[in-house]
Amino acid sequence: MKTPKFAIKVEPDKKPEPERGDAIQIHTRETSYGIKILLPESLGSDRLIDLLSRIPARAFTLPDDKTIAFDFQGRLCTQELLVKLLCNVIWRKRIKVEAWLSSNPETINLFRSSGLEIKEPEVKKPEKIIENKIDNKDNKAEIKVENKIIYEPRNLKVLYNSMRSGDSLVTAGDVLLWGHLNAGAEIKAGGNIIVAGKLRGLVHAGQGLKNNANNNNERVFVMAGSFEARQLRIGRKLCYADENTAGWHKSVLITLEDGMPMIRENKFEIF
Repeated sequence: MKTPKFAIKVEPDKKPEPERGDAIQIHTRETSYGIKILLPESLGSDRLIDLLSRIPARAFTLPDDKTIAFDFQGRLCTQELLVKLLCNVIWRKRIKVEAWLSSNPETINLFRSSGLEIKEPEVKKPEKIIENKIDNKDNKAEIKVENKIIYEPRNLKVLYNSMRSGDSLVTAGDVLLWGHLNAGAEIKAGGNIIVAGKLRGLVHAGQGLKNNANNNNERVFVMAGSFEARQLRIGRKLCYADENTAGWHKSVLITLEDGMPMIRENKFEIF
């Protein structure tokens, strides 16, 4: 059985508790679809909400192909507890929960009547990039992503406008964006990604590359005129960042070295 990559632990309050709630932690279990958050059955409703509220929102951030399920196990979830959980935790931290699980019949009925999914999520199939050379004259490639066909230059895709929330670009080559990648926008590339302006959205450079003896992942990089992204991916490596990360709000070059992300500040501004 695999050991979970991380567990969500909450430090005990300084205030004394009359019950044994301080010794109880919120545990997670790694699954094929993401993580399952196990809610202790013996914990009072107010104490449960308090513990979940103190978990940083970053702990709930997962890759695009992973998701979260809340497992109430055998505890009874009342309508009042569900509303508090949604208002104080789920919506406030903007957590995307795909499934609400329980072995308690009354809790299951509450979830079902509330329109919540009560079955464990299905494993999402990864996006496939299929590249076929079709014309040597104009050097174009056919890229198939989720049954959508896009024809574009094989080696480099250049965009001259900023990308807004909801915009998405998937390509098998390199990408140069002469603008900003705003939050909610994403670029997935089989090669390198350069964002001349502010990098706030999601980027995945080296998509489809696997770790091997040639260290293909370490040949791919991400460059940004102003690094302001909470997370990014290079190859199969997921990297997190915040305001305390080196290079934040600066022009940076991000690569992988020995499987670890390296952020180097550029000596010049791109944009």
